[in-house]
Amino acid sequence: MHFFEILDKFYKTLDGLVIKHHNDRDRNKYDAGGEVRVRTDEIKLILTERIGDFVNITGRNLSQDAVAGDSTWQLKREIDILDFDLIQYASGGGYDQKFADRFATGTFRDFAIPNEFAVLFNGIDQYLEAPDDPSLGFENNIPFSYSLSLKSSDNTGDQRLINKIGIGNVAGYAILKNDSTGFPTMILQNKIANRIEVTSSTDIADGSYHSFIATYDGSGLAAGVQFYLDGVAMTMVTVADNLSGNTILNSNTLKFGSLDGSQQFLNATMDEPSLFDIALTQAQVDELLSSPPTANNLISVSFINRLVSWWRNGDGDTFSTVQDKAGDNDLTMFNMDSTNFVEDPAP
Repeated sequence: MHFFEILDKFYKTLDGLVIKHHNDRDRNKYDAGGEVRVRTDEIKLILTERIGDFVNITGRNLSQDAVAGDSTWQLKREIDILDFDLIQYASGGGYDQKFADRFATGTFRDFAIPNEFAVLFNGIDQYLEAPDDPSLGFENNIPFSYSLSLKSSDNTGDQRLINKIGIGNVAGYAILKNDSTGFPTMILQNKIANRIEVTSSTDIADGSYHSFIATYDGSGLAAGVQFYLDGVAMTMVTVADNLSGNTILNSNTLKFGSLDGSQQFLNATMDEPSLFDIALTQAQVDELLSSPPTANNLISVSFINRLVSWWRNGDGDTFSTVQDKAGDNDLTMFNMDSTNFVEDPAP
């Protein structure tokens, strides 16, 4: 039996217990110190049986040091993550239903696949797009962060990395490279006159791969935006700071590589973009980048339950879709073909 078949079998068995457990707790049918612990023991027993299956089939010693990314390492990560949730159950503490559902139903797709590909944008007419979804929209008082790796040497015109603003004087957010400078810029706006716009003074288009992380803390102020380049906090420059509490919610699609599918196209290679529903701190950025920003490091971080979407940009993907490995926001490839999955991943 293949490793992932074992996990799938485990997920299906776990699914009923987890969801029933959560619903019972919501209805206050059981106290956190009684039936919850019984249910937890049931889950641990199932997990132990699955570990036995894995060890017997593969001949691997689960206690041995495992190379990050191989199946033994992956199973260890499953145990760590599930054990955290079980502790939350037994203590009656906070519980993220969305996070557990993803594991129970196997929604976290292909996270152990090695990082071998990235997506190449030609700067002419190519982009990725996901339909509007509540998980991609953030009000001005809600924090969020985007993380990605980018390689570019072209500073011709404004180029959109991430865009959820439509054409004209409309609400939304965007991250772009500024015209001629290569300086990263973030915009959160209700309309042009009521917006936050923050940039930096470092050109990221130098032909090398860089990890780039943009965070917003939900304060409604320009001071709430922070960029990190290769894990180092960048010096921020405020262009506009007059959002004044106005909404930034919108019904626009999310695009990577273009403003609206007709302009501000990205000429670059992008890898491993991800979205979190928190403003990552310096410590969390350090943890995220403690190993190369490739396969498995997102599944390893302590704040994985704040992961909204994770696009592997070619790893485990088939043209013309870039799967969201953590959520439901799959990206459609426009004016691209399978050759846009390039064997040029972030290091």
